[in-house]
Amino acid sequence: MPQNPAQPLKVTVSTNGGLSIQVNASPIAAVLDAVSAKSGVPIHYQGAPEQPVSLTCHGANLRPLLFCLLGTDADLVFQYGGRWSPKAGRNVVSVTVLASTFGVAVGRGEVGGLKASQVPQANATHRGDAGTSERALALLRSGNPERRVSGLEMLREADGLDPDVMRSAYHQALQDANGEVRAAALQGLATLDRDSSFPVLREAMGDADSSVRLAAVDGMDVNDESRPLLEQALKDTDESVRELAGLRLGLIH
Repeated sequence: MPQNPAQPLKVTVSTNGGLSIQVNASPIAAVLDAVSAKSGVPIHYQGAPEQPVSLTCHGANLRPLLFCLLGTDADLVFQYGGRWSPKAGRNVVSVTVLASTFGVAVGRGEVGGLKASQVPQANATHRGDAGTSERALALLRSGNPERRVSGLEMLREADGLDPDVMRSAYHQALQDANGEVRAAALQGLATLDRDSSFPVLREAMGDADSSVRLAAVDGMDVNDESRPLLEQALKDTDESVRELAGLRLGLIH
């Protein structure tokens, strides 16, 4: 859809793969098309409202960005390809926005075709604003593990949040039944408490889920304390864990 110069819509990709978008009075369909074009991931949708939205969002990858754009209760289906990586998670190859994400009747508490709880607010942002913590924690309470992972990624990427709130959320998510949620929590905790997270990383090396063990290896600094665990990881049953351990120890170049 052609964009009016007076209605800018800008999507950028950071050097570490994060996505940012700035929108000023553009319809959500145009926003989704722009995100799809910039990320290279097809985004399928029908019935998107024509009401213009204005917002600013940032996400570590496509998942949290879309939950920012469409709301924490948006109904999204992600399709994946390739192997899980400690930096980017699983590789998203397509996204479908289910029709239930978009409402149709204003009289039932819906605004302009979006659920009222999903209408993006002007100048809303997922970096450093007061609502970031609330939105991320709302995702963490979701019954959908994809949303819980997105909430953890949102916490990790945000600036200016209370470290105690983040720490509590990470520790709680480490008990999650889903391995990718535990892995995302481990990544966040290792980033937040780099100098004191080793005991948690060491315990995670015994996790039954390979994505958690991979995140543990990725979070470790190479020193006398961690070296025995990294050497042990060279014999892990999962190829990705073995490969990353070899890279961390300098055995693979």
